[in-house]
Order: sequence, then C-alpha cells, then structure tokens
Amino acid sequence: SDRLSRPVKVASCDLSPLRWSPRAASIWWRGQPIAETIVDKYLCGRGCAVPSHGDLRYLPASDRHPWPCMVARVTDFMTAEPLTLHFTFLQHDGRGKAPIDKPKLLLAGHVKRGGVVRLTDDAEVTMGLGLTEGIETALAVAASGWRPCWAAIDAGNMSTLPVVDGIESLTAFADADPAGQRAANTLADRWRAAGREAHIVV
Repeated sequence: SDRLSRPVKVASCDLSPLRWSPRAASIWWRGQPIAETIVDKYLCGRGCAVPSHGDLRYLPASDRHPWPCMVARVTDFMTAEPLTLHFTFLQHDGRGKAPIDKPKLLLAGHVKRGGVVRLTDDAEVTMGLGLTEGIETALAVAASGWRPCWAAIDAGNMSTLPVVDGIESLTAFADADPAGQRAANTLADRWRAAGREAHIVV
C-alpha cells in the first residue's frame, strides 16, 4: 500500500502549495478517454452519466500502481486554470472502488481550494449550474436529467467557491449530512448576497 499511496499521498497541510506542475501534467496526459474502459463500467454501475467531455480520464493499472484509476483534473472555478488531480482507485473489474484504505486521494502538494471538476464543457454553462461534492454524485444528478453539474470535491471546498460572472443561477446538491448542508447553505448565502439566484437540493 505504501508503493500505491506515495505518488498521490494527501498532504496534511499545504506548506508550498502548487497550482499545477509538470508532474501533474505528466500524469494527466498519460490518461486515456474513459469510453469503454473500467471507468465507464464503474460509472454505469453507479447509475451515473458517462460524460463525453469534461475533466475525467482513465489510468490503467501498472507495476507501480496496481489498481486502475479514474483521474479527474481539478481546475479553478473562476479561471479554469488547472490546479491538481483527484484519483479514484477502482477494482479491476470496475464493479466498485479498490479495496484499499484510501481509494480516493488528491495529488500531494497541490492546492485544491477554489477548484472544481468540470464534467461538461464550459460552453454548456449558460445561465445556470449545479454543484455537488463528489464526482459520482454530480454524474448521478446528470443521469437524472439535470445538467450541467460539476463537482467541488468535498464540503469544505464547496463552501469556499466564489461567485462567478456569467452564471445567474446556482443549485447546490448537498450531501445529506450536517457538513454537506452547512457547505451548501454557506455557498448559497454568498451567491444570494451577490444578487444571484441560489437553490439547495439535499
């Protein structure tokens, strides 16, 4: 497990946080389109929409990383500048997450604050946008017919997202736990204070 976790270990604090890096770019460009891969099978099994565009890729298993992986590029919510990578390690048959202690990790040393995983092209975001914590939650929302929807990674990050020009209406799909609902309320209050329309769906 040490061999697996070392390259993508989550830092306990950002001592020298990077906004993207050659290492992040190298991992990202090694990824493959997710269509007809284990990532495709995993998402379908979770009742998720499988995006044809967006910042998700597939990393096959290797000698160094024995589990296949869904890798997501986290980009700045306002500028779309790449920030970091998020990894979801999967079982080899795609039927669930890998049976390891931390199947979801962020690339160490890189900032995620203010970042999202864009699961549709920016051009699809015209007036309104949905936001969730998790990637799978956003894609399940999309599968229900509600689009476009992006992922904020976790509740803490969702609560910090700024008001973005060009988006007049925001819907926060809150996880049904206290942290998730607090984050959605904080986010919605910020948008309403800026004169935007904001809704919460638990």
